[in-house]
Amino acid sequence: SGPIEKITRLQCIRQLVHPNYLKTVTSLWKEANKKRILYTAEFLTTDIDGRSYYLSEMAVPRYSNDGTFLGYTGTCFDLTNEFEYKKELETQNKQFELIANYSNDITLLTSKNGTITYISPSVKKLTGYSSDELIGTNVIDLLLPEDKDEAFEIFDDEEKNLYRIDEIEIIPKQGGSKWF
Repeated sequence: SGPIEKITRLQCIRQLVHPNYLKTVTSLWKEANKKRILYTAEFLTTDIDGRSYYLSEMAVPRYSNDGTFLGYTGTCFDLTNEFEYKKELETQNKQFELIANYSNDITLLTSKNGTITYISPSVKKLTGYSSDELIGTNVIDLLLPEDKDEAFEIFDDEEKNLYRIDEIEIIPKQGGSKWF
């Protein structure tokens, strides 16, 4: 039979790793190999049927007592579901940002005691307050004094009001009051 070809790790990487990830993965492998340390990388690969998978690979170099390189001991984990979920979440976040940024309403998220954890940028043009000014403050502080008791009741009954939508009258930065 013909000569036995020695397949190097770098050749395997080139065959396995999607071209968009090849430069990064090759660099990580070379650096780990040079330092004789654990190699880790996440990358896209495609099987022979054309299906794509995201993998996380870890490999530890093995050496003999005299320092001769023997190879790697490693493993790969299929992260495809996690990557797909992350992509879907990023898409949903972009959609949410578009709605929040261009809405003529104020969208806000609060902790269970009413502390504002997110408020849409539209708050600036509608109230004069920037999002940064209001995050960390309590939504009750924006209400008219006569509406604060009802607001406390809303926050006390958290199970019934997890996704509550209300029209409220607040005090804008410039004073007075405004319905939302």
